[in-house]
Amino acid sequence: MRKTKALILNNRKAVFLALMSVIALSVVVYIFSINFTVRNIASRQKIERDLSYLNMRINEMEFQYIKGKNEITLEKAIELGFVKTQNTKFVSRTRAVAIAEVSSNTR
Repeated sequence: MRKTKALILNNRKAVFLALMSVIALSVVVYIFSINFTVRNIASRQKIERDLSYLNMRINEMEFQYIKGKNEITLEKAIELGFVKTQNTKFVSRTRAVAIAEVSSNTR
């Protein structure tokens, strides 16, 4: 006849405390994760608002630029003190520099 030995755990209190510690740690990590997520969402919303405002300002500036560009005429330039050049030269940024003189005999 064989004798069977049963293992009886007498340390139920230690197992309970370990499980409670794991649960408490999980809750703390969960709360920090939620807090981190909420802060990121708030930051993203602020950035989106700022981006929307900046896009609006860029559109306004582009409209003002186009409006100003369309208002400039040869008469307006002369009125502001600009004069037509007599000897026009063009310079290239490439290694082979090219200078061209344009004569304005046709008026």
